[in-house]
Amino acid sequence: MFGLLNVRSAREKAALIHDAIDDYRLDVFAVTETWIASDAPAAVKLDVAPPGYEVVHRHRGSSTDKRGGGVAILHRQTIKGTAVDVGDTEFESLAVKLVQVCRQSKSLDVVCV
Repeated sequence: MFGLLNVRSAREKAALIHDAIDDYRLDVFAVTETWIASDAPAAVKLDVAPPGYEVVHRHRGSSTDKRGGGVAILHRQTIKGTAVDVGDTEFESLAVKLVQVCRQSKSLDVVCV
């Protein structure tokens, strides 16, 4: 199961993100407008992922940059997520290759813009 949501500040809505993942039994959840700065503490960056999940971020910049931006892909720990470099783009994006741990031949490339 896959979900996508524009959260407009994941920092303030981690519990709601956890609830959405649990309620809809999501395996992968793409999140836009995380508003998490690249220089935020690890506790803030990792807090958006509930227990049993991992997160891959593309941060919006440092805390001195303007507010907004940032994308993330949260996935179950039974799925390996690896960021894929797509080069510089004119828009904010995150590409992740997802591979189910128990089925190495099954993979999916996801791009969150």
